[in-house]
Amino acid sequence: MKMNIIPRSDWAPGKTGSNGKFEKILGLVAHWPGDGIKTYSHDRQYVIDKLRGYRSYHVNSRGWVDIGYNFAIDMAGRIWEGRGWRNVGAHAASNSNPRANRRYYGVIFLIGADQKLSQAAIDAFWELQAEVVRRNPGATQVLGHGSVPGAATSCPGPAVRAMLAAGSKAVSKPAQSKPAPAKPAPSKPSPGKGKIVGPGYDFPLPKGYYFGPKEQGVRSRSGYFPKVFSGKTDRQWLIEFGKQLARRGWNVGKGKTWLRGYGNNGYYGPEYRALIRKFQENMGLKVDSALGVDTWNAAFKQPIK
Repeated sequence: MKMNIIPRSDWAPGKTGSNGKFEKILGLVAHWPGDGIKTYSHDRQYVIDKLRGYRSYHVNSRGWVDIGYNFAIDMAGRIWEGRGWRNVGAHAASNSNPRANRRYYGVIFLIGADQKLSQAAIDAFWELQAEVVRRNPGATQVLGHGSVPGAATSCPGPAVRAMLAAGSKAVSKPAQSKPAPAKPAPSKPSPGKGKIVGPGYDFPLPKGYYFGPKEQGVRSRSGYFPKVFSGKTDRQWLIEFGKQLARRGWNVGKGKTWLRGYGNNGYYGPEYRALIRKFQENMGLKVDSALGVDTWNAAFKQPIK
């Protein structure tokens, strides 16, 4: 499903500027205005005027080539194109980290100093974050401006920082050093038929919920919009399901038969869909590619066929 991003031409006709070329994208950096205004309106024309004001300030007062941010999100949950996907912004670099703009997309929340984030704005942010990962596999870092290495700022303000902290369990933190390559796990014989393996977890989601595509609403938990259920995020539970099938003898993981492209990363997409569907066929379940309570219990509580 194509994401609805309001094009730049709706508020700022003309050529978009860029600060060089992108390098390997690491993720998304969140900002706020921090201008002392207590409340921002979600009125469309109000938002357009604000975006034009930011661009004018950035170009005419700071001497930048364009508005600094790649995207903006208002309290109605609309996503506005700034410099967009193709043009490097001016939002996170510092003297000690001059290349940060080339590694992160920047998004500003149009939120006032005394304002709470709307649920629509939060949902839009995680939708945008999911699109960043879709376009740049592995670009899972989600940072507030002040958390970018080298930054010294209180941006993105208390409301946005709290939102990021609530979702931090489902996204990666910036790496300070390159991790050592993982050692290959020793091969293990597949468990025999009739055995129940693994921890036997109960289905973690509320009644009527399931693991599935992000396009199917809040009851379909895809891992892209982090929320905690039964002590873990939906993404972490989906990873547990992948681990459980590996315990049951399925060849699961990056480069393997199942989840071979992105590995067992907890983001529901075509690979998880195919894996779940095949497992349902194998266990004689209803084949719908959705990981609901029956499919979950078949994995964690039923013996291997």
